[in-house]
Amino acid sequence: MTDLYLSFHTLLPEIFLTVFAALMLVFGAARGKGDARTFELMGRNTLVGLGLALLILWLALPEGPHVKGFGGMVVLDPFARFIKMLVLLAAMAAVSLSMTYMREESERQFELYPLMLFSVVGMLLMTSANHWLVLYIGAELQALPLYVLAAFRRDAVRSTEAGLKYFVLGALSSGMLLYGISLIYGSSGVLGFADLAAAIADDKVEHLVLVVGMVLVLAGLAFKLSAAPFHMWTPDVYEGAPTAVTGFFALVPKIAAFAILIRVLTGPLAGITPEWQQIVVVLAALSTVWGGFAALRQNNLKRLLAYSSIGHVGYALIGVVVATPQGIAATVFYLTLYAVTTAGAFACLLSMRRGGRYVETVDDLAGVVRTNPLFAYAFAALLLSMAGIPPMAGFFAKLYVFQAAVSSGFYPLAVIGVLSSVVAAAYYLRVCKVMFFDEPFEALDRSPDRMVGGIMAGSALFSVIFLVYPAPQLLALSQTVAAGLFGG
Repeated sequence: MTDLYLSFHTLLPEIFLTVFAALMLVFGAARGKGDARTFELMGRNTLVGLGLALLILWLALPEGPHVKGFGGMVVLDPFARFIKMLVLLAAMAAVSLSMTYMREESERQFELYPLMLFSVVGMLLMTSANHWLVLYIGAELQALPLYVLAAFRRDAVRSTEAGLKYFVLGALSSGMLLYGISLIYGSSGVLGFADLAAAIADDKVEHLVLVVGMVLVLAGLAFKLSAAPFHMWTPDVYEGAPTAVTGFFALVPKIAAFAILIRVLTGPLAGITPEWQQIVVVLAALSTVWGGFAALRQNNLKRLLAYSSIGHVGYALIGVVVATPQGIAATVFYLTLYAVTTAGAFACLLSMRRGGRYVETVDDLAGVVRTNPLFAYAFAALLLSMAGIPPMAGFFAKLYVFQAAVSSGFYPLAVIGVLSSVVAAAYYLRVCKVMFFDEPFEALDRSPDRMVGGIMAGSALFSVIFLVYPAPQLLALSQTVAAGLFGG
């Protein structure tokens, strides 16, 4: 009885959010579609639910460095706690942004928030996975609502096209992931992460089959990360989905996908590190290069941010390649700063309306500094941080990742990352140039919603003053989280 209680206690945030999302779904169905007050209430309730889950994670979970439940199938350690907190905070930011967008676009399908919550449950479950089946269940629970969200605007051709593309390619990646898991099981006869690590250490596996399974698993996870060359869905889905949904895509799923990638590579597959390092090196290099060069030709702001996210995935993967506490700490550090700046960037997108429609292209930002100076300076601060311009927060994120690569001898990868960062700076600076030096259009319609404006201002301020206050504390926390993952 005690073990069962501990098992359920370990997944208390997931259980709470599952029940909460089901109740929200029933509530929305009972109140009917198209009711503005109901939709607004559901958005606020969703924020309350995510906040309560965060409080449960902070206060009510069992203490201990490595708490396991359900026969060791799930684990709760410092790494899982931190990533879950980051996922919940990012989800709260995405929901806050979506409330403003859906209100202004008169999109009031109540299913939006329950779908987001169910997807978040899958992400939290992935983060605690210590068994291949739990990993797969969490990945699918995360992905299925995302397919619907991508095509949420059913009367728009671009949205339905984005949903279809994402569903087809997502089904392919899920098949690859499941086939890879089956090969890993066939090579070792075990599904638990700890059991697989012990089997590899004792040389009780079919090595070739195991490596082939590992390659397929990495391909499936790379799709969820939108790492090149598995990125092909990202620009179309970012552009076609409603901006509020795009913000959710950019903010939340990548954090959970990185969490399970790190757990798999540093846990059950740690015994074949040289084999998987070769693949992750290629993924990191291709992502940084493609994210830098492909965005140079983009004029649509959401497509530009899509290629930017591909590049950021590449930089974060550099820390994973290193496979040391320093490298994982660098990746955790990078993901945290990426979440903050991305939330601010999408808040900026949702603050720009002219003539009753959202601004979509870079050219539409011409001369914004003369008509909306506060917005222009906030957006410029976030773009400079994404570009890695010192002394912005993004500079220290990239510096720490490159330092980890150099300290472990991955000099070519660090050089590729630095050069790609220089290339990527060109399109970030181009947006700043358009805002500050081009001839202006008419002013934006009005000041942003208070919630959106708060996220935008907070993210920009965080990026500017990062070196003064949060940097040492966040870096120390990232190192503690990574050390816990390695048992230190």
